[in-house]
Amino acid sequence: MRKLNLTNKTFGRLTVLKETPSPEKESRWLCRCECGNYVEIRGSALTGNRTKSCGCLAIETAKDVAIREEIAAKAHKAYNNKRVDGVATFLINDKMQKNNTTGYKGVQKYYLASGEARYNAYLTVGGKRYAKRGFSTPQEAYEYRQELVAKYVPRNE
Repeated sequence: MRKLNLTNKTFGRLTVLKETPSPEKESRWLCRCECGNYVEIRGSALTGNRTKSCGCLAIETAKDVAIREEIAAKAHKAYNNKRVDGVATFLINDKMQKNNTTGYKGVQKYYLASGEARYNAYLTVGGKRYAKRGFSTPQEAYEYRQELVAKYVPRNE
C-alpha cells in the first residue's frame, strides 16, 4: 500500500505541515490550525474527516449551542409566564382553521345513519378533551362550547 503525502493539504481548519516520527504503525502528521495552535494528528483521522481542528471548533460549537439553548430557555420561560394555572389561555381563541365547515371554532359536523346532520361541541384544556354530541344546529353547539370555555378555562386575573 502506498503512503499518502498529505503535506500542504488542508482538512477542515488544519493545514498539514510535515509527517512526524511515530512508534505506531500509522503515520502521524504535524498540523497548524487556523487559530494558530499546532497539533499532531493520525493520518486516518485527517483523511477520514474525523478531525477538523485542534479542538477550537468543538469549543466554538459548544458556545453556539449554549447560546441557542439560552435563547430557547428565555422564550420558553416567557411562554410559561403567560400561562394561567398551567393552561396556555392565550392559545384558546376563536380563530377558525381554513378547513372549518361549520363557521364556529370547536364545532364539528357529523351525520347520523339516517343521513341527518348533527353537531359536536368540544374543547381541549390541559390535554383533557371536553365534548358533547347531538346538537341539531351549529349555533347550539357553539353556545355549549362557550359554556365549556367559561367553566374550564382559567381566567387571567
